[in-house]
Amino acid sequence: LGWIGEDVWFAHGIHFNDEELRILAKTGTGVAHCPISNMKLSSGIARIPEMLELTEALIERGHAYVAPDGSGDVYFDVQSYPEYGALSGHKLDDVHQGESAAEGKRDPRDFTLWKAVKPGEPSWPTPWGPGRPGWHLECSAMARKYLGDTFDIHGGGVDLRFPHHENEQAQSH
Repeated sequence: LGWIGEDVWFAHGIHFNDEELRILAKTGTGVAHCPISNMKLSSGIARIPEMLELTEALIERGHAYVAPDGSGDVYFDVQSYPEYGALSGHKLDDVHQGESAAEGKRDPRDFTLWKAVKPGEPSWPTPWGPGRPGWHLECSAMARKYLGDTFDIHGGGVDLRFPHHENEQAQSH
């Protein structure tokens, strides 16, 4: 596309282990420059405000809820999105998230948007209490920040179709 004069943006999600998250959290920026490719890299850490905005919007629109157990966890209500499962071909009755069936979930198929803080984990203040983002939230927030609400191609391995890309699509609609 660049050859025909179109602007081309490349966004790549990089997942960090817990130690890398702690280091990035200490820097306060979560942004780095890669001298080899001359690309600006942004971790999910740098997009915490956008993740909180997205979570709040999903709660306001009735697609997400704060766990009633007071834990500070926030979940996406998969039943609130009628197209859930269409990307991966899963029927809602057959869905298993692969994450724990936490006590605060209304439905075990719901997925985590924001996790309450646990001892030794990095955390950020939120209206629901200190915590950190769920796995899928950072990707949607970064894509929206750098690519806008819609974009042409979202790549990734077939192994990520469910639950990762399915959950990204649901929370980004």
